[in-house]
Amino acid sequence: FLRPLIGTASAGFSTTTYEGIVINDNLTELALGLEYYLGPEAVVFGRYQHTTLRTNAATGDYDADEIRVGLRIRR
Repeated sequence: FLRPLIGTASAGFSTTTYEGIVINDNLTELALGLEYYLGPEAVVFGRYQHTTLRTNAATGDYDADEIRVGLRIRR
């Protein structure tokens, strides 16, 4: 990218098991982000994250998408 533009990517996976009950949770997260430095004190940013939870508990599965856009001022 250009010098003032920074891109990020991340991935995560976790497994949770519980003692005494038979429930297993698998959580997967994928994210992409961009930051553009307007100057030494201001950054415009955007981030997209997708989260997936798979579990053997009844009606416990879900998918979520999150988008964040903003301006960060540093002083």
